[in-house]
Amino acid sequence: MRRMKRSSLGIAITMLVALGGCGTDLDSNRAVSSQETAAPEGYAGVNQCIGCHQGFDWSADYVADFLESPHVLQGDEVTAADAADGCLECHDPIGDGRLLENIIDPADVPAEGMTAVTCENCHGAGSDHWLGGDIPTKEPDYTACGQCHDKNLDNNQFHQDNYKPVADNIVEDYSSGRHFYATLISSPVCSKCHTDQGARRYRDANTVEEIESEAAAVSRPAIIQCRTCHNPHNPKELLRDKTTTASTEYNTCTTCHQAMDAQLGTEVNYYAETDDGASGDVVYHAARWDRVMASTHYDNPDTVNVIEGVGVDPTSRRACRNCHNVHTADTTIHEQWAKSGHGGFLGEVKEEAAKSAEDNTLEQAIAVRAAGVTEEEAPPWVEYPWTTDERTDCVRCHTATGVAAFLDYLKAGNAAADFDPTAIPAPTTADPAAIKSLYDADGKFPTITMERTWDAGANWGQGGYTYTKLQKELLYCWGCHSDYTGTLRAPGAFTSDYGKGLAASTYPDANGSNVCIPCHSGRESGKSIAVLTTDYTNADPVSSHYLAAAGILYAESGYHFSGRDYTNSAVDANVGSHEHTTLGMGTTGEAEIDDEYEEGPCVTCHFDSKDGSHTLSPLTHYAANDLALNPVCVVCHDKRGEGTNAGPTWLGRPDAEDTYPAKTYHARYQASIKALAILLDTAGHPYLGNYPYFTKGDWTTIQVNSSAVTVSGEDTLGAAFNFNLLTGDPGGVIHNRQYVRRLLYDSIDFLDDGILNYSVLTTLNGLAETTDFTADEKADAINLLINKDDEIGTANERY
Repeated sequence: MRRMKRSSLGIAITMLVALGGCGTDLDSNRAVSSQETAAPEGYAGVNQCIGCHQGFDWSADYVADFLESPHVLQGDEVTAADAADGCLECHDPIGDGRLLENIIDPADVPAEGMTAVTCENCHGAGSDHWLGGDIPTKEPDYTACGQCHDKNLDNNQFHQDNYKPVADNIVEDYSSGRHFYATLISSPVCSKCHTDQGARRYRDANTVEEIESEAAAVSRPAIIQCRTCHNPHNPKELLRDKTTTASTEYNTCTTCHQAMDAQLGTEVNYYAETDDGASGDVVYHAARWDRVMASTHYDNPDTVNVIEGVGVDPTSRRACRNCHNVHTADTTIHEQWAKSGHGGFLGEVKEEAAKSAEDNTLEQAIAVRAAGVTEEEAPPWVEYPWTTDERTDCVRCHTATGVAAFLDYLKAGNAAADFDPTAIPAPTTADPAAIKSLYDADGKFPTITMERTWDAGANWGQGGYTYTKLQKELLYCWGCHSDYTGTLRAPGAFTSDYGKGLAASTYPDANGSNVCIPCHSGRESGKSIAVLTTDYTNADPVSSHYLAAAGILYAESGYHFSGRDYTNSAVDANVGSHEHTTLGMGTTGEAEIDDEYEEGPCVTCHFDSKDGSHTLSPLTHYAANDLALNPVCVVCHDKRGEGTNAGPTWLGRPDAEDTYPAKTYHARYQASIKALAILLDTAGHPYLGNYPYFTKGDWTTIQVNSSAVTVSGEDTLGAAFNFNLLTGDPGGVIHNRQYVRRLLYDSIDFLDDGILNYSVLTTLNGLAETTDFTADEKADAINLLINKDDEIGTANERY
């Protein structure tokens, strides 16, 4: 940033004092009339303010800060010529910005005239003060900031198109948030976090003793507000300075919210002093674990197979804003996320740990801090060391760092097949601006829980960082969102190709749901089999990977047997609802949906729970014991809405015997998958239960009635692939009921005799009923897979 040359400041001020408040013309090169540079009536003018306050020891630094602030140095985007557009209502409210043109560096003065938010805009008209009277507002509060940093920016399209959305609604956010409504406590220790004055007075105090030694309560206590955290004369400067280990933002927020590596002490309200480099004894209540970073954000670097906290990079200039709207201080959406799959269900684990001890006790804080998720609760994030060389293909979906990099790489117009997590930002076809957006001002990617060192020749990592402690990452906010307002990384329509020369699948543009599709379309599709395998007599199985929901939704990821139709057809009452691809696209024909939802099917269904948008659940708890489909779902599925206990009715639960057998699509789906497993086992290719799921071997032979039959090895592999695909998506029957019916039907139809001949009903009826495959499950499978049981052996038997 270009700044005023401080060495010339005294000369400039001396000239101003000599000129007084007359609004003198500039020189011949930048001549302006006296009328244009004069302060409005009742105002002294910014030149008069500076002319005096530069000379006082107590205010000279305020002047220097102001002249280097974004209120003065607004660049070339806004000039005096923009008055007609209404820009100067905020960028030069009093109209005396041009009085600064002979004070600051000429390089910072736009050719069409200077604009600035000057002193009297916040402190009030100062003509009386210039003559010795009081200034109207000695210490402006948040309402002064609210003159511009408000919701009016929402209505300014130029501002929306060209500047960050985080500038909008700041004061509205603040005045609706926790900082605004926090209890005022003026006693010395508590005032550090419960008053504006205490926060500023005790900002560098690290222990209770330091504060108590002064033992002075603050006078006229005011709430935490803009001036508490921002230098009001230069808002870019925060309450505390940057250090070698933490950014100014991290240091400012942890003044009250506690450094994430602080050690718990022996008293409930304090943290203990330590000599291990941790943050030491501070003021904040350890027992309030839900408000202290040390309880929720600390991830023990020595437990690489456990995630105990939401990692933060203290050195990032957006350490907190990567996830939080710091002005509302509202954590509702973060608590929802923490109980979701993307959050590894960490919130649920923390809440369960909190129940192990009495509320607001040190024992509770210790238990919560130590609680974390393991491979059992959160395998997508904990199961493997995703950032090691042998897992480089995994990082783009199993780490927040990789997700952010991958989505922005796609957004830049690059092909998925070219993504190389070992060499970001490479290849050179990447859009430098898009890749640069992944970094903070210091050139560091906002990754979190790993220790890193710079190495220009590093392997995995952003721009040459080597990671020495392989801590795991959950899918943090900034993985999918580029800022805390919810702006998505918007990769555009996705074309799958995983760098192996596989036949690609092109997915349609699904608006906001484009963010979901790259990681939920599978690592391979049924098309992969022909590409990856040449010798079916000694072939490895091909795996779709887990939760390939988008591939099922769009009828793309399964193995398609030759001669059979798998396209999504129009909604048909006889087939069932499978047109979920139209949700959020304005094409359902249901005004209640089309007018309310616009971010595609994934977002529409999974972010509409009345329990909270980021629970990711397709179900809502409308009341106790009333778990039902989300509001958007019941527009069409109106018999399964609020008041019907619709969750068990629709999906069922294996542990709820009265709802599970023969009553739900989920039960029918699972029974049909079990039937396919029996056919695979009978054919000589039993499911192993875990990776690699099936044994490598000869896929060109299957067993039919205890006899070996030579068949297409590709089709046998395809049937096993479909089993793996559908096993890996428990919601497949919801995502696309027609498609999973067809994949299951055709896989069984092939395996029962090596021929596609519409023999599934006969085969299912002939399966033995056992404790592992009951009569109810047989009925469930027939119910799901058989279209017309009076047309056995014909195409009408299949949906």
